Amino acid sequence: MLRNVRCLCNLKGLGMKTDYTHILAIFGATGSIGSNTVEVVRRNPDAFAIRYLTGHGNADLLCDLVREFRPSAVVVTDADACARVRADVGDLT
Repeated sequence: MLRNVRCLCNLKGLGMKTDYTHILAIFGATGSIGSNTVEVVRRNPDAFAIRYLTGHGNADLLCDLVREFRPSAVVVTDADACARVRADVGDLT
């Protein structure tokens, strides 16, 4: 039996207002699961905020995410991608 299961849905679309924000760290933000998670955040901006992002080699997409969500920190595991992210958006985090 499952307990404490939360359902993620667009409460705003149901005429309900949420009074809390979930702070997220998205590991692998440029991959398929990370991209889907970002879409959930975009559809529910009152319920979620992205504080941390990680990625590997897709510097362009990671830079776009940094510009959009302004996370507190970004981790990039590929050295070349890290240099590009730092040069492009290093002043935003």
